[in-house]
Amino acid sequence: MKKFLIALLRRVLLALKILTRVVLFVLPVPLLMVYVNYHVDCSGLFQGDVLLRTAAQDLIDGKNLLNFSQMDERALLELVAQNLTEETEPDVLAIGSSRVLSLHASTAGSNSFYNAGMTGADARDVMNSYYLFVREGHVPDTVIFCVDPWLLYSGADSYDHRSDPELYAEFLQQALGIESDYEAPDPVQTWKALIDPAYFQGNVAYWLRNRDSQVAYTEDGEATPFTPVADSALYDQNVVVKLSDGSVIYDKPFRDTSVEDATILALTQASSFDSVNMEGFTALSDEAIALFGRFVAYMQQQGSRVVLLMTPFHPTTYDTVFYQYETEGQHTGFFQVEEWLREFAAANNLEIYGSYNPHTLELEPADFFDGFHVRDTSIEKFFPGV
Repeated sequence: MKKFLIALLRRVLLALKILTRVVLFVLPVPLLMVYVNYHVDCSGLFQGDVLLRTAAQDLIDGKNLLNFSQMDERALLELVAQNLTEETEPDVLAIGSSRVLSLHASTAGSNSFYNAGMTGADARDVMNSYYLFVREGHVPDTVIFCVDPWLLYSGADSYDHRSDPELYAEFLQQALGIESDYEAPDPVQTWKALIDPAYFQGNVAYWLRNRDSQVAYTEDGEATPFTPVADSALYDQNVVVKLSDGSVIYDKPFRDTSVEDATILALTQASSFDSVNMEGFTALSDEAIALFGRFVAYMQQQGSRVVLLMTPFHPTTYDTVFYQYETEGQHTGFFQVEEWLREFAAANNLEIYGSYNPHTLELEPADFFDGFHVRDTSIEKFFPGV
């Protein structure tokens, strides 16, 4: 019996030894598969779109990129927020529409600055942009909140089709505690790709193809249009440049538009003024006002100092719209915003700069690119920086 037990014990030990060697040999294979599928991720299942992921990291690394107009601004901002580190997170964050995109770090007055403005940003976009940074643990010390008039309007036409309603629903529920239709996504199907041998093969092939390349490519071989540009050539480009601080330098033809042509453009834009997120904006929305207040309070609760900014409209645009207001009663909601916003700032002890009225700021047509966008060189005339 004793010999039998000894023999059995030896067999068990031998089996364990063999099993250990097998595990040590086999285990690295699935671990390697998981690592490659997650980090290379040529289809962007875990890390986001490959080209935008590269662009986001380039911006974080201090590179200025060509072809801003081809970027998915909302997806890019999410990737930037996700890939920041404690060393690269900005102290100062600007949020708003394209009407704040010309605010550069030098004008903002901070070397640790990121401009999260985006083209056509509505109320959802603005709140989402701040939430993305908070969600990733990068709460800014100061927020320059460029308040466009349509943020105080909650009609159906106040929303931009490019905004992310799912992210907004998450923000309402997770940040403000407002019930929404947000449901956390089921990650099971996506995570299955981590152990998919076919995806592993594709990722290995993608990595081998790109490891020595200076240009990023998608899994389909598409080269990135978001190539870096030297500082010395920033103002010579015929495409819009996305600066590493998130702001933009418009293309040379647009920047070289004459005062006369910019005024004609401003007049044309005034004729369709309401169509820019303000169709039917006849009065301030109680719902929008309440949400605006909660959003500002949320930023303050996170520890962010909130600075409000109103960027002006071209004199021709403003005067035309004001004439329509006085003679025809149009744009009543628009002309209620500034007064209310100043009262809100005073009641909440907030700094507020600028005006929608260019005459109040003593600005001339030469200070504008078009009817909606003030030149970057003119922002410092009404905004002293943080």
